[in-house]
Amino acid sequence: PNVVQTLDVVAEGGELFLVMEYVHGESLARLLKLASEHKERVPLRAAAALISGALQGLHAAHETKDERGESLGLVHRDVSPQNILVGADGMARVLDFGIAHAAGRVHTSQVGQLKGKIAYMAPEHLENAEISRQADIYSAGVVAWELFTGTRLFKAETQSAVVAKVLEGDVPPPSELVPDIPAECDEVILKALARDPSQRYGSALEMALALERASSIESPAAVAAWVQQVAGASLHERARLLARIERSSEVGDISELRIAVNELTSVSRSRRSVTELGPASESPKPSQPAMRFVGRTANVARQK
Repeated sequence: PNVVQTLDVVAEGGELFLVMEYVHGESLARLLKLASEHKERVPLRAAAALISGALQGLHAAHETKDERGESLGLVHRDVSPQNILVGADGMARVLDFGIAHAAGRVHTSQVGQLKGKIAYMAPEHLENAEISRQADIYSAGVVAWELFTGTRLFKAETQSAVVAKVLEGDVPPPSELVPDIPAECDEVILKALARDPSQRYGSALEMALALERASSIESPAAVAAWVQQVAGASLHERARLLARIERSSEVGDISELRIAVNELTSVSRSRRSVTELGPASESPKPSQPAMRFVGRTANVARQK
């Protein structure tokens, strides 16, 4: 339940589209932005619940097996607030496995090209070393640190400066910024952010359970109430537009879907906040489109 389900793959006009489960909600990045605009932090127990849910989604992905029962060795490689969707039901779901890597899969990248969001990458990922599920655990640790403190962990003027900060590995405990965060939560997050992968948690589930022991977590109903408080207006308007599209016959093919989606995305203050492509400095090149469409009953992620 903590992973957005892929329902189908469609080939249309030389392009591939992933048809995904539609989840009525907002990305964690958008919720953090809205909370910041209201000068609020995510409630501690809600933050713990959201990170625990995302970790359980990652664990399910890490444990995925093929039809012969053998582990795929799947690593997400792009865990970030933009790729954690929080439903109006209060559940956190991991999405966008577009750059996920499976052991043994044919995989090619341009020389020197990094895939993912640099501020959330594990040090070994930045150093182009072999990565494992511990890289995702590290990224989840960065998300947890930011969710608990309400501020960015690795922030700098340039991408190279961000890389330097990550490799430096100087991470203050969250309670240094927010004194009411329990010391036990500090320990969980700092262990996930260990420079050495072998010093991190053995699995995302292990980290989720440790976090739940360190901080009591909020119920999905209470998290849902917080989501409604922070993003209720935009969720209501999007639901209204989606219902109108479902009642009409104006969406018959991909081109008409795009028109409908443009109207849906205008609900938010900016296109970027809906498509959640990452910080402004990480805009995709024109030759590498990365759009997430919201359609009749599915999110359709455009893949190159």
